Amino acid sequence: MLGGNTAGGNKNTTTNHYAYYSSKKPITENVAMVVSPYYQHSSHSCSITFRYRIIGGPGASIIVSTQLIPLHAISSEETTEEEAADWVNPTVRKIIPSTKSEAILTNIGIGEVGYPTRIRIECHSGESKNTNIITECFIDDIRLTQCEEHIWQPNVCSMDSQPKRYLCHKFAEQKCIDFADVCDMHDDCPNREDEDNTIHNCIQNVGDKKN
Repeated sequence: MLGGNTAGGNKNTTTNHYAYYSSKKPITENVAMVVSPYYQHSSHSCSITFRYRIIGGPGASIIVSTQLIPLHAISSEETTEEEAADWVNPTVRKIIPSTKSEAILTNIGIGEVGYPTRIRIECHSGESKNTNIITECFIDDIRLTQCEEHIWQPNVCSMDSQPKRYLCHKFAEQKCIDFADVCDMHDDCPNREDEDNTIHNCIQNVGDKKN
């Protein structure tokens, strides 16, 4: 997804992930950005790599940030507008200033995510009020490296007409099982997630079920 005005440009044929943005608009206008899907899991070694080139006046930059999914998508608890706004406030990972050099390859650490999170690559025009200065951002060959990422989907297990069920997180089709099947000494989720003692403290739970 690319916000703002877009135009075609020469792209790297290595991947189909590329973007070009050109604007005379000041920083107060909407910011153009490339936005990833929300990921519900990534490894601690996760990073994003891409080639970039940015040309512009003072303050023009590319900002890489991460942003949590809105609270209402994952929680039914009531929150204030301020709490909801703070939750989705992007976390800046790197600010890349304008450069007139050829395309540069960069690698930016993302790390492990604890809640559904998306990655944003933002093109900022800077603070200049001179409308004759054009800001151009070139982004190409975007890749996730060593991420083991899983794309977030709405929890179908809590949408059933039946009582809430447990979601096997590491399953592409979102497998649901009854909570009674957690720690029942039978593997119902991939990778034995439902029988994992470090997640569910199954040894104690099995003892409680017997009593």
